[in-house]
Amino acid sequence: MRWPKLGVLQSRPSALTIIVSAVLLNLCVLLVLFQMRQSFQTTVDLRARIFAKVCDNLAAVEEDPVVGNTKEKALAQPEVKEPFYCHYVRFRPDGAANITLRFIDYLSVMSAVQRLKPDGIFLHGDEEPVGHYWEDMKRRGWIKFLIRAKVFELQGRTTEFASKFHMADMIKLDILIEYGGVAVDFDVYFVRGERIKTILSEYAALTCYGDHIGYNIGFIGFRKDSRLLHAWRRSYDVIYVEDWNFNSGDVQKYLSEIFSEETYVVDRSVCALSSFSSLQRLPNVEDLAMAKLEARRLTQQTGQTHEATMLGQHGNRFDAYRGKTNMVATSKADHGDHLL
Repeated sequence: MRWPKLGVLQSRPSALTIIVSAVLLNLCVLLVLFQMRQSFQTTVDLRARIFAKVCDNLAAVEEDPVVGNTKEKALAQPEVKEPFYCHYVRFRPDGAANITLRFIDYLSVMSAVQRLKPDGIFLHGDEEPVGHYWEDMKRRGWIKFLIRAKVFELQGRTTEFASKFHMADMIKLDILIEYGGVAVDFDVYFVRGERIKTILSEYAALTCYGDHIGYNIGFIGFRKDSRLLHAWRRSYDVIYVEDWNFNSGDVQKYLSEIFSEETYVVDRSVCALSSFSSLQRLPNVEDLAMAKLEARRLTQQTGQTHEATMLGQHGNRFDAYRGKTNMVATSKADHGDHLL
């Protein structure tokens, strides 16, 4: 038995049906394209608004009087250099009633003011000095006293230093880590201080030759970021030795060889006590005359005539100090450039 074919299936679509179907198909395509165009336009408008908002914010930052244009300000403003300081350290001796500065101490500070010309000169100690020379320096605004307690602890252990000078040496390093600059003894006399600033602008550490074993801590200079400085200070906590020169001189020389790329070593004729035979190269006569004039001026102001003859009575001793005090009077052998 065969089933009859349905009439609907047997009929063919008319021309009108084909035309209507084509029109509907085109309308669907156009609708889809229109929706896509609208979506694209919305995205473009959104991106445009975001870009405009960003530009507005950037313009507001550039016009801000506090923030301003960071790039232009960086180009317009010069690099800010850290202040350059000169440091002295003096603690009250055991059994002494107070701290009194001598005339040669006064000359050292005066040479720092006139020749080194730092941004500040500080005296660090446990007690402010007294006496005419100290009061005169304060009145002139040459120096400022900063209280600093004596330190007896090393690496958390209560330890007695073999000498109070060892404690002062370690505190010098603490001061330089905090402030940077140069730390000197009072028997140091500056001749060409501008050369010291030039050296420390090129090197992070400035040390002074003492002898073939160790260096001299009577004249040192560091930037705060010196690796030698921080390693040297660390040595007092981990390998402190009672020997007079081990930490202050021997360790200093050893570390200067390890960190040689950041270290400038001043020639042996500056800080070495064995170099007195080279004193004829130093300008002793002119500086001695200046010191005598200063002593005479102070005598006229204070009436303390015995101070005026002090330098004359001890002239040879003052000349001997020149071996150490003319710390920038000779050349560095490694570089060959004269400091005078």
